[in-house]
Amino acid sequence: MQFYSYIFILLFLPVCISGYFLLGKAEKYEASKIWLIAMSFWFYAYLHVTYLILLGGSILVNYGIIDWMRKQKKIVYKKLLLVSSLTVNLGVLFLFKYYNFFVDNLNSLFKSRISSLTLLLPLGLSFIVFQQISFSIDCYRNAALQYSFTDYALYITFFPKIASGPIIAFEELLVQLQDTERKRINFENMSKGFYQAAMGLAKKVLIADTLAQLVTVGVSDVRKLHTFSALLVMLFYSLQLYYDFSGYSDMAIGVARMLNIELPVNFDSPYKARSVTEFWKRWHITLTQFFTKYVYIPLGGNRKGIKRTCINVMIVFFLSGLWHGANWTFIVWGCLHGVFMVLERLTGRKIEKVPVLGWLFTFLFANAAWVIFRSDSLSEALLFLSRIFHMGNGMVESGLVQVMNEIVEIRLLCRFGLQGIVDRIPCLPLVLFAVLLLVFTLTVKNTQERVKQFCFSRKQMAVTVLLLFWSIISFSGVSVFLYSNF
Repeated sequence: MQFYSYIFILLFLPVCISGYFLLGKAEKYEASKIWLIAMSFWFYAYLHVTYLILLGGSILVNYGIIDWMRKQKKIVYKKLLLVSSLTVNLGVLFLFKYYNFFVDNLNSLFKSRISSLTLLLPLGLSFIVFQQISFSIDCYRNAALQYSFTDYALYITFFPKIASGPIIAFEELLVQLQDTERKRINFENMSKGFYQAAMGLAKKVLIADTLAQLVTVGVSDVRKLHTFSALLVMLFYSLQLYYDFSGYSDMAIGVARMLNIELPVNFDSPYKARSVTEFWKRWHITLTQFFTKYVYIPLGGNRKGIKRTCINVMIVFFLSGLWHGANWTFIVWGCLHGVFMVLERLTGRKIEKVPVLGWLFTFLFANAAWVIFRSDSLSEALLFLSRIFHMGNGMVESGLVQVMNEIVEIRLLCRFGLQGIVDRIPCLPLVLFAVLLLVFTLTVKNTQERVKQFCFSRKQMAVTVLLLFWSIISFSGVSVFLYSNF
């Protein structure tokens, strides 16, 4: 099920919230957890019932291994069972996400004929696996941790985060699940959550999917692009990816807040960053924290000298690239970020000390790297980047202009007297959209800053209802969340 669907907004969410708080009011606290688990299964299996087999099997197998591990007194057996849990989880991820990638490369390299598999990648598999790994390691480190099977099952299945995060530590969620006061409706959380969810929905439906239409046209025939058009398409994809994923995170955090559950912030205006290091403290924050806690620090972090630190950074970003997808483009994208993180460490992040220069370099690097991230192959990425240096006639590619001027909101503005201006300068709406959206992204307060300052009022209620209504009537043609594919 998708957040941006009629069934979710008009049926699933009201039923889920009502049932949860009715059970909480009746002090049936365990039943309220089971209710959320059942609703989460419905959410997860709505599009493909077969997903339930993998999700249910993953929960039972992991819980069984970890429960067995916790009963062991000898450290060697505990370690063996932890390794078994990690092997099972990473094995499932490899089979569904990476098997064909490695087979194809082996076949190409050694001229062999290993058969590939036709497997449907389950929704949010990478996020589920990372949550299982986090749970396994945390239980190994803290044998005194007290929880029930329903606590664990709800941690894995909790529907707001199951498809695309944010990634949350088990103990962080467990404290909230065991707090009986959170089982009763809180109108402040309800209003803030509703506002944040509406903001996230608007980001996805009104901004990200408008940008998606422009990007699709732009990359459909890259050879038509010249400098200005190529730069626009590159910018549009960077903004699409941000508003798509941060929109999902806002909805996830907002919906969870309605249920009195606090999920961690995942984005903090990343395009305001003045270095690549700062960028990763702002972009997909919970993924950065996961790799820091479970990969970087166990490898030694920055405690074993600068050489080892640089190697550890490169390992983390190689794995980050690989996690995003089974393609050399993702790996190169990750390694490029790793290289610049290393360079910043070696130079003491001097570029950050000149704010404008640091921001400009970081923003341009992030945009160029996203081209590689999006491309199906490295040659395709290089072709696109090469078009930035083809000046051409200076005109904006006509396909981009046509798509922009066909958007409903632009057509409505034309009906209110702007048609003459658009006829004289057809590319004006496209250029203004790019400029205004970039300025908005770089200067306006982000969602979490707005939520912190949120105070219920008629004005806030009107804005929330308007965003929700505008988004709902724009549902047709909405694409899936980009990060659901990872």
